[in-house]
Amino acid sequence: MSLPQPAPETMETRRAIARKAYEAYLQGAHYLTGCYGAYPESCDPVIGRQLYLIEDPKYDSLGIHAAEIRMPKVYRCAGRYGKVGGRRLDDSAGRRLLRDYESANSGCLPDEFPSIDGLYPRYAQHSTTYEKWYLLGESCRNKMHFDCVGLVNWAVSRVAGLSLQFGVRMWGDSAVGPVAVEDPPFSELLPGDILVRLNTKPEHIAIVGIGGQLIEASGFDKGVIESYETGGYHKHSRITDEWLRRPVVYGRSRQ
Repeated sequence: MSLPQPAPETMETRRAIARKAYEAYLQGAHYLTGCYGAYPESCDPVIGRQLYLIEDPKYDSLGIHAAEIRMPKVYRCAGRYGKVGGRRLDDSAGRRLLRDYESANSGCLPDEFPSIDGLYPRYAQHSTTYEKWYLLGESCRNKMHFDCVGLVNWAVSRVAGLSLQFGVRMWGDSAVGPVAVEDPPFSELLPGDILVRLNTKPEHIAIVGIGGQLIEASGFDKGVIESYETGGYHKHSRITDEWLRRPVVYGRSRQ
């Protein structure tokens, strides 16, 4: 069974969704559980959760240029540490480094906090195990933050002019979400299509880019990435023509 071919007049809308997701990748957006595109010191536009910028050199609450969301759990961004050459600092040498950093920068203003090899120390909570790690990560200043489904909801919402807050399973269920769905293989990927990985910990979602690559909020060590690996995805979803022809598209009324 193949997905219905989209109407030609909806293809530009689908490409626009893919381009919007790609913007987050080009910006180097970070991964943070519960986020939908917010910058530090701003609210997620749909969810309304505040994203704080933590500037604290103390070891027990360490966060230099680190974003944090409270939902009500506290999640702190790892700053794409794996993508930008950062490292964990959980050994004795790392703890000494952080204690020295705390002593040297106590009482300093945030703009005076120095980097360590171009990165900044913080502790971050793993998005699935909830373990807290000390590490060196990229500054969260001026960075958008997403989780996997937040990225998809954000890209579609920005193009369609709606405020979506669908869960991962809704994007993989034609009875609930605005999509037609088929099982693998994914031999007919088109821009703006959505892939869903179900019954995993955690479940995951990605969006197809214009070049056939996947754009996804991959994890707190990598942030938003592009990939060509479709293995492990269970559903291939395509937003329906009827849904894309809704009265509001590109943020303006068509009525």
